[in-house]
Amino acid sequence: MDLVHSSLISATVVLYLRILIHYGTQLFPLNEKHLDRFFTRLLATLDAFIFIHNDCLISKEKPSLRGSQSKRLFKQHSDSFKDPVTFEGQFNLDFDSTDAGPRAEVRSLQQLPKGLHELNVDIFFPVTPGALDGDLFAGLQHAVRRYLMDYQRALKSILKDNNAMPRSLTAYYFQHEDQLIRVFYPPSCKDELELRKKMHAMLKLPQYPILRRGLALFPTRSFRRLLGPNQENLVCPHLLLPPIPSNTDVTVEIIRGRYTYKHYLQDGIDDKNWGCAYRSLQTLVSWLLWQGIVSPLQPLPSHRSIQEALVKVGDKPSKFIGSRQWIGSLEVSFCISELYGVQCRLIPVARGRDFTSTAAAVLVEHFSAGGGPVMVGGGELAHTIIGVAISGSGKTRYLILDPHYTGTPGDSCAILAKSWVGWKEEGFWKPEVPYNLCLLPPPDDPYQSIYHPLAIHECEKRKSGRFKTIGPAETPKPEPKKFLRSHVALNVHKVADPVESENICPGKKPLLPDFRKTKFDERPTRCNIVSQNKLSALLSEPKKPQPFIVDTRNGHKYSLIGSGLTKFYVYKDDFGKVPNYIHQRKKKKIESDQLYEQYLQEMAMHQQKPRLSDEERRQLLARLKERHAKLYKDFLCLSVIIDTLHQKQRKAYLEKELNDIEKDIRTVEGNQFIFVEEK
Repeated sequence: MDLVHSSLISATVVLYLRILIHYGTQLFPLNEKHLDRFFTRLLATLDAFIFIHNDCLISKEKPSLRGSQSKRLFKQHSDSFKDPVTFEGQFNLDFDSTDAGPRAEVRSLQQLPKGLHELNVDIFFPVTPGALDGDLFAGLQHAVRRYLMDYQRALKSILKDNNAMPRSLTAYYFQHEDQLIRVFYPPSCKDELELRKKMHAMLKLPQYPILRRGLALFPTRSFRRLLGPNQENLVCPHLLLPPIPSNTDVTVEIIRGRYTYKHYLQDGIDDKNWGCAYRSLQTLVSWLLWQGIVSPLQPLPSHRSIQEALVKVGDKPSKFIGSRQWIGSLEVSFCISELYGVQCRLIPVARGRDFTSTAAAVLVEHFSAGGGPVMVGGGELAHTIIGVAISGSGKTRYLILDPHYTGTPGDSCAILAKSWVGWKEEGFWKPEVPYNLCLLPPPDDPYQSIYHPLAIHECEKRKSGRFKTIGPAETPKPEPKKFLRSHVALNVHKVADPVESENICPGKKPLLPDFRKTKFDERPTRCNIVSQNKLSALLSEPKKPQPFIVDTRNGHKYSLIGSGLTKFYVYKDDFGKVPNYIHQRKKKKIESDQLYEQYLQEMAMHQQKPRLSDEERRQLLARLKERHAKLYKDFLCLSVIIDTLHQKQRKAYLEKELNDIEKDIRTVEGNQFIFVEEK
């Protein structure tokens, strides 16, 4: 499969790099041969790249870093797998002084099928410490070349299957154990579930979600804009907490997948003292969006949309919309079911002192199965549980998101320092207050890879010992002296012990009674069958006789249909329809008549004004394009860094001239008849 690629994560000391290049939207040919030529020309421009990271600049003239720069990169990015060194690729316009660098060429449009496609490069790969001190430009260039070749194969595979050019292809990177997986996803995919199943089977992955878009190492721009991480929203702040030591006798189950932490005073809404359950609901919905359970990606529900959903299901009156009334776990489940079609599970806890005995085991099972965040409502307060830890002594702690935080949004230090996100003891729950838990179900993905270790173990276990259930039942072999005796095998399954004779199949059962000798009870009826038949005969229409033909020689009858004596027509699909070429000729004639009428009108309006001939118009257009090409060449020769006044004025002058000439070219190309006004 050309859309997926897997590699092993290096166990040695390496530095992970990420390269981002934005080529923009271009016309890509739909023909495979011309697509290969397009990528060949694209690969030929790799020498003109400049890779920039802060003050580090890598180019063909400067292919390596200084020693201090490489040491600083290793020091600043100690965990480079989660925080890679990002290089941004740009074209070097001053690359070749002989004017052989990248340029924009104006060619005549060929009559080839093309489609708009946005090409972006996103490469994530490791390098050794020695590669930073050596020819780093060659390594970056090789990574871009390999990425573009993989991108080309993926694009050709999609063209072959769908016969259409996708709007873009995005590289998503996933981590599973020691594998780094890259998947090219188009913006929309009809059978994405089937595609993920094939990828799981090819890579021998387990059955739980791994390759969903929201689980990628680097969220896309749409995810960052709607769900975070950004200045307003934090994503998975519990990962910044110190981990629980693995050598302790503690069972820990924490939520899988990403979520967005929502709290008071976000999104420009002052919901202090009444909106905690609304914020908890938004956290639950964010998990559904990150996991891809709810698609396509959409903004989180606002307070008003939540209230409108509750009014729509009939739980609240119409005056509830726009109010500041708080909601509970039951309303949260109603809203999620109405807006997204996801059924939540509700668990009541009679008192806070019974919280651990009632809910702890359920939460462990819930999070181990891959369930989502759990909203807890009680005492006019709402919290969100994302993890549980049970020690060997029976003490239980809960990993809780507190939506009552009113500080600066996105300030992770303040949130973690004051335990707005953190582990809470059993005493966190008020002893006499009843609570209700709203649990999001795990993703419904019934697919299980046949290569999963548990599946292999279970399959081998059922093939041996007492678990073997396939094949004929084992029976004792007859003695050799009975081989020639008849009816020997009939008594094989009989039990010798007369005590167990009740388990032996009985003999022949009695025959069923003869239905002809059975007496049926005749039930009296008041319905006159004769009168009813007369009435139906009078009211019904007689059956139309089938047309036939009589052979007068021998008196035989034949059906008239299919005899060949009547006309029977078979019409094509386009019978009675006007051919398309006539519509096209009619359309061209109308356009020609309109153009001629416009010409006559303009001639009447400009009788005194001379008109440019076709040859003069072509010469004018050629001179404008020649002037445009010369100015555009001067513009490409400008330096990348423009810091002097003369350079800025020169750039502004060239931009103004190019805009004016492009406007004149569009005017000449868009008007076939041009009149010159003499002054």
